Amino acid sequence: MGKRLYLLAPAKINLHLEVLRRRKDGYHDIVSLFQAVSLYDEIELRSLKKKNAYRLEGDISIPAEDNIITKVVELFRQESGNYSGIEIGVQKHIPVGAGLGGGSSDAAAVLIGLDRFFSVGLSTPQLLHLAERLGSDVPFFLRSAAALVQGRGEMVTPIEARSDYFLVLIFPGFAIESREAYRWLDEARDSTGRESPGISRIDVLKKEYQNGAIDRWTFFNSFQGVVASRFPAVKHTITALYRCGALYSCLSGSGSSLYGLYASDKEAASACKELQTEYPLVEIAKPLQKLRWPDYNDGVCP
Repeated sequence: MGKRLYLLAPAKINLHLEVLRRRKDGYHDIVSLFQAVSLYDEIELRSLKKKNAYRLEGDISIPAEDNIITKVVELFRQESGNYSGIEIGVQKHIPVGAGLGGGSSDAAAVLIGLDRFFSVGLSTPQLLHLAERLGSDVPFFLRSAAALVQGRGEMVTPIEARSDYFLVLIFPGFAIESREAYRWLDEARDSTGRESPGISRIDVLKKEYQNGAIDRWTFFNSFQGVVASRFPAVKHTITALYRCGALYSCLSGSGSSLYGLYASDKEAASACKELQTEYPLVEIAKPLQKLRWPDYNDGVCP
């Protein structure tokens, strides 16, 4: 049996997500507060003897040729010059199309995993450059468990994560494509003649996150209105989370998952038990304090 490396790729939530202008390159600038949480996809890297060999197995809803993990392998090989054979197994627990960053986290895990697995030693700037090419949310998962994120996602400012709450995550049973959600938002702005107010200031967001009472946060998600207008379950779910004692509740990313923050694990467990009767997938999670990617040979079994 060849060597193996096991990785846990965490989900993220957006505690705040303000979509600003649409840029000339088609992307949108954002101001967001990302938090990694304890819901994970499981990934295993396994060596193959044949050079250039590559296999992707497991819970794969997107064909291998179109999967972001395949793109990671291709970019890594181009950057590193290492064409050793690799098999990658994926066990999904983060819903697809849920606004929880599962694909981006998987990409980050595989990127740093390949670097460690083959002891290549790409520099942090090299890894971040590759991450930016893979997707807007990928750089976050290489940097910090909590961060203020700007630009189209490439500007990541790590901050100290809070640990004084628990989450109840709800996947309402339908997926939303980010591209569609951005289109809805652009159409809504065009029809009303208004742009995003762009009032966020990084220092204010950071201070409110680190020092403010959770039930008095003024954070918001620019997608929530346009998504809720198309999917009434969004508003209903947020109402249900607050009914069950949430201090704060919001849509994550462009949807479709929603979350509520609770002051204790007991309160979160009580809410989870009640909400499991209404929704297909309800999970309790905690905010992560740091990302635990492996150092060289850490977790690699010869």
